[in-house]
Amino acid sequence: MSYLADTGYDPQGMLDFLRIMRRYEFYSNSVPSYFLTHPGTDERIRYLDGLVQTTYTRKGKDSIVGHLKRIQVSLLLRSRNAEAVVKELAEELKKTPNDVDVLYGLAVAQERTGAVAASLENFHRALQLAPKDEDIVRELGITCFKSGRTQEAVTYLRQALSLDEDNPQTLLYLGRAYSALGDHEAAIALYARLDVREIEDPELLYNMAVAYGKTGKLVESHYYFGLHFKKKNRRDTSLFHFKEALKLVSKESNWGQRIAKEIEDLSKARREEPAAPSRGPLGR
Repeated sequence: MSYLADTGYDPQGMLDFLRIMRRYEFYSNSVPSYFLTHPGTDERIRYLDGLVQTTYTRKGKDSIVGHLKRIQVSLLLRSRNAEAVVKELAEELKKTPNDVDVLYGLAVAQERTGAVAASLENFHRALQLAPKDEDIVRELGITCFKSGRTQEAVTYLRQALSLDEDNPQTLLYLGRAYSALGDHEAAIALYARLDVREIEDPELLYNMAVAYGKTGKLVESHYYFGLHFKKKNRRDTSLFHFKEALKLVSKESNWGQRIAKEIEDLSKARREEPAAPSRGPLGR
């Protein structure tokens, strides 16, 4: 209990947890056996309740998880249309106009609906309340980029990168912004820090391929074009780019082995495809 209270948790939470266990301990086999030994659950509850009333009276933090509302908004946007989320959060904002998480969530939802001006306004309001909030700075930068405000996007995304230098979304969109401004060297310096396995959007891979091509790095350019077309299920085009990349490197090098593995996987998938049904005379 002492450790929980010292780290900011509300000690009352342990009591609530034990009361839930007591409610179900006679109906479930999933309660750990060490919780059912002496002292019993009731005795534990009485003892801890006394400690909460006398020793650990300080309340814990509102949310030890952090940004719970943001997680909830993210889940809402996955399960419901953005217009409904905007409506719900706009109503909530009337009750708590300075709630940073509600402002952030509303701005994200508005961007999804295409209400860019309103989204930017709420991002800026949130940023005034929390100027060092990495999520807000990053999403504001991404929204600026998507709406054609490229120079503003660079400003905010560079700030976001200073707050979290490893965030893949920040690296990707700052790289895209630099590339849009013609600074392809700066773009690929950021792209090189990414784990390509985490990139799901084929268009981002396309942008990476173009940036590498603009700087004369043809191995990387063909490689990322290969990944782009692989995700688009254009297997022949993907194979073409991987094979072009392999011509430019030693097969024993790291790049060579990586590219050869892609070619092998694609070729194997092609061999395993079911054969097209044969057609008789006159197309029968």
